[in-house]
Amino acid sequence: MRYKTLAGTSRLLAILAIFSIIVFALSACSSQSSSQSEKGFPAVSGKEGQKPTIAKGVGTAPKELKTRVLKKGSGHKVGAKDTVLASYSGQLWNGKVFDSTWENNRGPAAFGLNQVIPGWKEGLAGKHVGDRVQLVIPPDKGYGAKENGPIPANSTLVFVVDIKDSANMADTSILNKAKATGASLPEGLSVAGKPGAKPELKIEKNFAAPSEFKAIVLSEGTGEPVQADDIVGYHITAQLVSSDGPKDSPQSSWDMGGVQTTPQSIGSNGEVMKLFLGQKVGSRVLLLMPASKGASGNPIDARVVILDITGKLATK
Repeated sequence: MRYKTLAGTSRLLAILAIFSIIVFALSACSSQSSSQSEKGFPAVSGKEGQKPTIAKGVGTAPKELKTRVLKKGSGHKVGAKDTVLASYSGQLWNGKVFDSTWENNRGPAAFGLNQVIPGWKEGLAGKHVGDRVQLVIPPDKGYGAKENGPIPANSTLVFVVDIKDSANMADTSILNKAKATGASLPEGLSVAGKPGAKPELKIEKNFAAPSEFKAIVLSEGTGEPVQADDIVGYHITAQLVSSDGPKDSPQSSWDMGGVQTTPQSIGSNGEVMKLFLGQKVGSRVLLLMPASKGASGNPIDARVVILDITGKLATK
């Protein structure tokens, strides 16, 4: 499930380059369950926790959002501001599948309910961890009159979603509990600001652009360390650096886009994301990132990045 576009976020992520993640992602019945078609709901079958089979819609698609719980979970209630960890399959009313986390061993995906189409936010908020939920989303609660990749304009969408976990990653209160480490910084680089607020990054002209990756913990949090199987919520502040000094001005999710979330577990997102590993939730970590090349071979300037880790969800 693709995120809806957030104003300013694309600019921030373009500057961060290697932190740009295309998010294509946005419980279960009995061991051999099936759910008969109800009016407005295509029938669903499949084993608990495995990819469901969804029949194509019958007749005219409903014009209002429809939700039903196929299997009731025993976990906590999903909040309207939560980041949700879920497995899902999505298809058009005519039965054509356009996305599934069960394909290619992708595993569960994470998404903030404030960053997805209205049908997902309205349909999942108030449900419970462990629920398998069916959503039938009319165009006005989906992508409307706009084509979106394999989804034609004015499409009714049908999803089956297994809610694995949820947490309010946007709650930054844990950052306030972090304690400064007193770590020394390279010459020409300074960071001001209290934990729990936007950091003020200042790079002087005499700062030497980093030639290797390095992580410096500025404030150590009180939460659990990040593991390879975790999905992480974080604020990010960054600035590009060349041999001539800083470029442009710092860009920050504190100003645009809000808390970011890795869509998959840290261990599956490459070497840079692994810099989260071992860092405690609540920590503020400064990353020195050397110049590199993007996927298309285009050069990417060196970067100075500050991560404020707000939370995590375990995928296993």
